[in-house]
Amino acid sequence: MSRLSDEKMSEMIIAHMKRAGDVPVTMRKLLDGLGIGNEHRRRIKRLVRSLIRNGHLVSPGKGQYRLARRRNKRKAEAKPVARDGRPLVGVLLHKGRHTVVVPDGESLPGPIRLEQRVAKGIQEGLIVVVRPADPDSRTSRYGELVRVLGEPGLLSTELPRLLIEHDLEESFPEEVEAEAAKIGFDPDAHPRRDLRQIPFVTIDPPDAMDFDDAVFVSKEEHGFRLMVSIADVSAMVKAGSALDAEALRRGCSVYLPGKVFPMLPSNLSEDLCSLAPGRDRQAMTVEIEVDRSGVVGNARFFRSLIRSAGRFSYAKVQKVLDGHVQKQFSDMAACARSLMARMSERGALDLDIPESAISLDTDGRPREIKPTERYFAHRMIEVFMVAANEAVATFFESHEIPAVYRVHPPPDAEKIETFARLAQNLGAPVSFGASPRAAVLNAYLRSVESKPLKAILSQLLLRSMMQAAYSPVCEGHYGLASSAYLHFTSPIRRYPDLAVHRQLGACIDLAAGDELSLDGKISRTGDKSEVMTEEDTQRIADACSRSERLALTADRAASDLYRAAFMQERIDQVFEGSISHVADFGVFIRLMPHGIDGLVHISRMRDDYYRYNEDAMTLSGKRTGRIFRLGMHVKARVESVRLYPPQVDLHLEN
Repeated sequence: MSRLSDEKMSEMIIAHMKRAGDVPVTMRKLLDGLGIGNEHRRRIKRLVRSLIRNGHLVSPGKGQYRLARRRNKRKAEAKPVARDGRPLVGVLLHKGRHTVVVPDGESLPGPIRLEQRVAKGIQEGLIVVVRPADPDSRTSRYGELVRVLGEPGLLSTELPRLLIEHDLEESFPEEVEAEAAKIGFDPDAHPRRDLRQIPFVTIDPPDAMDFDDAVFVSKEEHGFRLMVSIADVSAMVKAGSALDAEALRRGCSVYLPGKVFPMLPSNLSEDLCSLAPGRDRQAMTVEIEVDRSGVVGNARFFRSLIRSAGRFSYAKVQKVLDGHVQKQFSDMAACARSLMARMSERGALDLDIPESAISLDTDGRPREIKPTERYFAHRMIEVFMVAANEAVATFFESHEIPAVYRVHPPPDAEKIETFARLAQNLGAPVSFGASPRAAVLNAYLRSVESKPLKAILSQLLLRSMMQAAYSPVCEGHYGLASSAYLHFTSPIRRYPDLAVHRQLGACIDLAAGDELSLDGKISRTGDKSEVMTEEDTQRIADACSRSERLALTADRAASDLYRAAFMQERIDQVFEGSISHVADFGVFIRLMPHGIDGLVHISRMRDDYYRYNEDAMTLSGKRTGRIFRLGMHVKARVESVRLYPPQVDLHLEN
């Protein structure tokens, strides 16, 4: 245990506190839970004090500790409670003559007192929503009861708790709705090329409600002409408006199972801005020359008026490609394959991590969880969007125009070294150093293609990657092996894309004609009032990186909640699975066919005393010599399920 780094030991403490939930843990129980002796007490106390200072833990009483869920600064897992009058979630308690609500978060000084006449008759222990009476006061202890959510541990309670904790709102402020209602379709506001005769198509999931992008490909003498038309949201949402301010505050749309929390009001996201088939729509078009080897030549950018010829799902396009191929889709597939080959040559990373889809029944409960089917049609559209994003980024970078770029740094050297050590112990040694190019990692993944541990190795490698973010500086995208990259293709659901559209439109307005091109020049004179400055791009990049992290956290939290609710109805059932993670406190098993992870805590492994080997990521029995390692196939029974915080507890069979 003494060989573990402080960082690793701190992670173990936090993991133990997560399992404890809201129940405070004493130092003695913490040591027992970690499976370590009293000789490590001083070190653990030092680490606990450090975690309290950094906002990861709190001490609700002398010698007691628990998780501070809202203050994980390292992962930005949730917004701190802003004392601006927004509602808080907590548990209602009756204390003598008073009724108080203990908030889930730690940003307020203590319990919030409710008026007795309002709280009278409400059962103790229920989860409720309150609004602080004076959110600007550090000593404010009074609040207004907004809503009773219900008993803790029920999906009908925990889902709204999750939405409130992550500040997810379906409705918009009245000022924003009023502004959006006044917006109409005005194709003459800017000069536009009439492309309505070109049969653009949209290809999206079957349940999509907003259509950002439409594509068209034609075969030319030297290769292909790829046209990517993106909804021109910037024509509708003006900078400085209340609508724009709210879009920036949200940063992006958030998609949870059965729910969408849009960045823009529905009359824009699902109607005026959406490239629905048969409707005249304003767009920003990128026309790209692609040769037969997938090399992008010149690209042109201009405002356009299009009319989508049809809406297709990925599955429907795949059926067309697999059967009697229509010429348009045949040309699309050929162009996409040439672009994919080029991306592979330059070393774009292809981890191919499987994903699962959660389907809900009419009552909002998870009906089915199964792996999503990934078609060639998915990759086809993705590679077209990458080509368009790169073309716009290259234009801004080559002309030294401020923009909001999408950057992905190379992986951390220490994490790569950890991956190499684990891969070695799993029997798949690496031959690269601490700073490999993406192409080298791709070659390694191809070399283990036939190994049973390919999925585990891909997951471990993914954990070694840095998180992509937005930046005013063009620093390249490691995963795509791209020297210049940004987000341009989804302005209905991402604010950085909207900002990029505005900047591109402002540059078009400065051009001599109605278009820009990669190999052309841009005017440095004229009215530049609409052009974003570097300060603008820094502000937007910071805000949207933060919004994206929060959206990802909400997505993971909702996924964990629905997965736990799904397993609630399968207690005592036995599943086959494989070990997805090993820690000193137990093993995580991915249950098939649903892909849901559950924990076998070491306290339930009573057949032996198990020792943890961090380098090999194994648990080894002292007496039997039995070893639990990554990828090992096992059978496990669902023993219990908790919804807050979500956890599936398992028991090993045999």
